[in-house]
Amino acid sequence: MRRVFTIGLFLTLASTLFSQTPQIDQLQKQQKMLLEEIKSTNKLFLDVKKETTTLLQRINLINKQIASRKEMMTLQNQEIAALEREQLRLESEINRLGESLKQKQESYAKAVRVMQASRSRQNELFFVLSGKSLGESLRRMQYLRDYSKWRKSQAEEIKQQNVQLSARKDELAKARTGKQAALDALKAEQLRLQEEEHVRQSEMTEARGKQRELQRMLQDKQQQARKLDAQIEKLIAEEVARQEREAEARRLAAEAERKRKAEEVAARVRREAEKGRKTEELARKEPDKTEDVKPAVKQPEPKIES
Repeated sequence: MRRVFTIGLFLTLASTLFSQTPQIDQLQKQQKMLLEEIKSTNKLFLDVKKETTTLLQRINLINKQIASRKEMMTLQNQEIAALEREQLRLESEINRLGESLKQKQESYAKAVRVMQASRSRQNELFFVLSGKSLGESLRRMQYLRDYSKWRKSQAEEIKQQNVQLSARKDELAKARTGKQAALDALKAEQLRLQEEEHVRQSEMTEARGKQRELQRMLQDKQQQARKLDAQIEKLIAEEVARQEREAEARRLAAEAERKRKAEEVAARVRREAEKGRKTEELARKEPDKTEDVKPAVKQPEPKIES
């Protein structure tokens, strides 16, 4: 790129010297347009490269979020598995307590039937007074009291166990429902992130393809610019050589003209000298005629200018 700019600057300066050459002028216009295209393509390339970097950063962030969601889902699955194990344990406990409760209910029902059968034969007062002694009667009275308390405590215990088991079952069901809802939310978020990652990957593939295409275009244009540089340099060198040849031809023509003029001056001087010599000879041959004639003055030879 720097070479193209340098040659472009050189061509701008050279255009003032060789603007009269149409071919060079046309190539310089092409060169200018090509430099603008290279500048524009390079800007697009940098923009796409920046976009690709941004997309890559976004994909890395999404991958981190996906990994985090996977860890959270693993924890949720572990918690749900623990709740399921607890639920199984509780169901086993419920079954055990159910058997115990069933036995207590059967025992309680049997005792109630016995009491009801006893009451049908005799009342409690007769049962107490029928003791053989006062101590036995008192023991029978205490027995009736204890038996009444036992029946009440058994009924209350059965009721409390039923309430506790129902509450624990509801608690586990709610906890498992909450954990499952959280897991479903994580799965939905994971799916959304995976879809976004797919979209970003598609955008990344497209951006990288565009980046490669712009890079190829940029390289092609730079190659064209280098070819134009070489072509223009060649034409400029040819133009310089042509102008040098023309200058040399003008110099040689001027030198020839100078020599021609010098030779003309020398020939004129020689003619003048020859004329003077002939005049002198003629004067010597006719002395009588030249007594009154003054001798001819020899003219100085003209100086030949170089």
